[in-house]
Amino acid sequence: DDPDDDCWTSTVAIGIRELLITLGIFPQWSVDEKRCYKLCSDQTITIGIQVPDSVPPIYNGGDYPLPLFNPNVHLKCGESGSSSENCVLSGGTDQITTLFDRE
Repeated sequence: DDPDDDCWTSTVAIGIRELLITLGIFPQWSVDEKRCYKLCSDQTITIGIQVPDSVPPIYNGGDYPLPLFNPNVHLKCGESGSSSENCVLSGGTDQITTLFDRE
């Protein structure tokens, strides 16, 4: 249920992986199954500021907000998943965003 064994240091990388899963590029994972992304311990991911009226959105000064547009995505901080592992999304207007309404 882990997309890979390494920890993640970029919200953009997680978003790209989820997009590729949605498109069927990684058939070993399905949007219908739980996927857990482990953020690296003692890591701060700086989120950029959205350029006003940019379509699609452009973010300056950091990563895009963490895009959660698929079901069954789980995030954990470090090996234990505890906040004491010190995983931080910092800055930006939004740190996490949803892209689609999945009713």
